[in-house]
Amino acid sequence: MYVYNNNHQIYRLDGKSIDLVSNGTDGVLFLGNPAHEKFTYRENVTGVFAELIIQPINFTAGDRVNLDSEEQIAIFQIWVFTLFFESLQPTKPIQFFFGEKGSGKTTSQQILGQWLFGSSFDVITIQADKEDSFVTAITNNYFVAFDNLDSPVKWMQDRLAQVATGQKIQMRQLYTTNTEVVYFPKCFVSLAAREPKFKRDDVVDRLLLFRVNRIEDGDFIRLGILRDQVLSRRDDLWSEMLDQLNLIVTGFRQVPDRSVGVFRMADFADLGWKIAKIIGGDKGAEIFIELLGKMKQDQSDFLIEGNLVVELIDLWLDDDDNFGREVKTSVLYSELKEVAESNKITLGFRSVSGFGMHLRQILDDLRRHYGIEERKIKRVWNYTFRVHR
Repeated sequence: MYVYNNNHQIYRLDGKSIDLVSNGTDGVLFLGNPAHEKFTYRENVTGVFAELIIQPINFTAGDRVNLDSEEQIAIFQIWVFTLFFESLQPTKPIQFFFGEKGSGKTTSQQILGQWLFGSSFDVITIQADKEDSFVTAITNNYFVAFDNLDSPVKWMQDRLAQVATGQKIQMRQLYTTNTEVVYFPKCFVSLAAREPKFKRDDVVDRLLLFRVNRIEDGDFIRLGILRDQVLSRRDDLWSEMLDQLNLIVTGFRQVPDRSVGVFRMADFADLGWKIAKIIGGDKGAEIFIELLGKMKQDQSDFLIEGNLVVELIDLWLDDDDNFGREVKTSVLYSELKEVAESNKITLGFRSVSGFGMHLRQILDDLRRHYGIEERKIKRVWNYTFRVHR
């Protein structure tokens, strides 16, 4: 493994030692960014990363969440390790902090980026008319944090899907009539929002969703101090991380690859399983697979949270006669419209076809909550709801 020190040199990790060599050694050349600040490796540093990066994040705990705070921490730590294995992840999950105002989402993004790159790093606020700026950010940076994604932006979900899957981005070159430029994003992305508008199923399937709680008023001062501590102790943070990565490099020679197969983002799942096994043995690998299953359920819950169709289905199922009753898409659409009208709600679909298409898009998630059975009769889908969520 090779890690750039932001000062024309590379830390080379071979599983036994950590050597500082010139940029370009072994044919590995990093293109530096003058705004990024250098760091220096020191031996035998421990405990700093948990103290300054992990513990300040106010992960949600309690019985009403799929992943408790300790489980979210476990996945988050694995995700941080995977940031250093870009070449093994053609597809990349999108890390997402989801919580109310005052939950420290922005600070969590800032301290992560400032550890990696120094004081110049900051979060980015997306503007609806600045699609070019978004493309510039994800194609020129290794890690980008977008904050306050609470307003609808028509192009954003397509771009998020592209950066997660590594698809090429084609755009017209500025100030030209017919010249096309092509970009291949290799960027890790962090998002933060209170009321996210990126709830398309193929985007949600690629989220690592971390729910965070509001921070007590007295702790906001501590967060301000935390940023200064992260910057003043970057060498310690980097030193501890490089030691951990060197152990992982050693383990890579000993642990065979495995296809996990329980998560949409297979590259992350397979790599994360391997890292979890290196760090925590067979038990660690087993727990990681369980956590991916819980994360998948959390994605499903997130997708249907606030979904108007789901809310109307809940009201429709208040009538016990609708349980176990097989209904055509058109009948379900008609009856949900009646429920919407009686509750002074606008359904938002002008036709059965539009409603049916949306239903098919979220069907996997609806199955988990309603035990839906489906069958197709003469090109018409029929649905039976077996349980109430």
